[in-house]
Amino acid sequence: MKTRPFDPAEYLDCEEAIEAYLADAEADSAEALADAKVVVARARQMNERAQRRSGVAEALPPTWRRR
Repeated sequence: MKTRPFDPAEYLDCEEAIEAYLADAEADSAEALADAKVVVARARQMNERAQRRSGVAEALPPTWRRR
């Protein structure tokens, strides 16, 4: 069976998920928090790119847009 590496950044698609991820990492250790911050930065980049490509962000009300 072939598998692909797990990337938590793919699942951090809203601020609530990001906050929960960071809180869990902070509770674990300083090293885990530092690693989580890198993952969050990548997730935010991925989300911004997806919004630009889809053009959906401009069509949605500001309260519905991902941050």
